[in-house]
Amino acid sequence: MVRCAAARPAIQLDELKHVLKCLPRRKAPGLDHWRPGELRQLPDEALRELIDFYHACEAAGRWPQALRQVRVALLPTAANALGVGRSSVYCLIKAGKLEAIKIGRRTLLTTASIKRLVHAAPSN
Repeated sequence: MVRCAAARPAIQLDELKHVLKCLPRRKAPGLDHWRPGELRQLPDEALRELIDFYHACEAAGRWPQALRQVRVALLPTAANALGVGRSSVYCLIKAGKLEAIKIGRRTLLTTASIKRLVHAAPSN
């Protein structure tokens, strides 16, 4: 479990349904492995249980670690995290130092390869 920041206002069922309705239908699954379209199909009672789970996590100030483990990052996000420009990231991909996954026009980088690169870098 990971500690969260300050508690947020309680989520209401109508708010959750509105957010789910606004998400793109073809959006990739989240860390919980659910797609927005699948969540939209859940009955209200299941959505209320999901809201109760979120509220319990917020009240405890902890979220399950499995929901916080990112496996891929967009190229610009990785560039910012590494403190380099996008062209440098492409050079690292070409050199085999970063593992890239191409999905449509987007280039995603595995967080495992980013961590390996950071840990392999000489420290000052």
